[in-house]
Amino acid sequence: MKTTVITAALTGLIASAQAQYFSITAVRSGSPIHLQNIEAAGERLSVGGNAATYCPSDLQSRGFCPNTTQDTNFLGGRGGLALGAEVPGGQSVYIDATCGAVMYTQAHSIFQPNTSITGGWARQEGESFGLLTWEGSGAFAGHMGFLACKAEDGSYEMYVDIGVAPPGDCIGFDAITANQTGPAAWQYM
Repeated sequence: MKTTVITAALTGLIASAQAQYFSITAVRSGSPIHLQNIEAAGERLSVGGNAATYCPSDLQSRGFCPNTTQDTNFLGGRGGLALGAEVPGGQSVYIDATCGAVMYTQAHSIFQPNTSITGGWARQEGESFGLLTWEGSGAFAGHMGFLACKAEDGSYEMYVDIGVAPPGDCIGFDAITANQTGPAAWQYM
């Protein structure tokens, strides 16, 4: 029993040490979202715009905050997906099953609504870039793909096709990934 627990703990440490961070870019030729980065702000993912990040001043003064360009980095793509943040506990990405919005947990919290979908993410790496996909299962089997839906303020929010009509005008897109060297933020706001 002790051997199993120790092995599981070491496996987790090795996996986190070997974690591959990546950025995500929307690809839809001839559209306003073409080659726009996926960014985290307001507990939602958007296509384009700016990431909203935070690092406590005591950590900043000691040099513990990532040297960020305000971009969003991610981890995972093998079932689940998370933001590439240093905050203890991390920040998980989930899908709101009532509308398909792609959201994330606030820092220091694992709370997700009961209607959350956390699985279905897959990342395949190519020679120069990777491809991130999402495919539903169970009640959402047969649904897949990403949408950028125009919000009231003119920005585009990220959704997945779960078979429910998302709000606003939406554009389907592919999500390409590029490897990054580490987290881009202490936490995303």
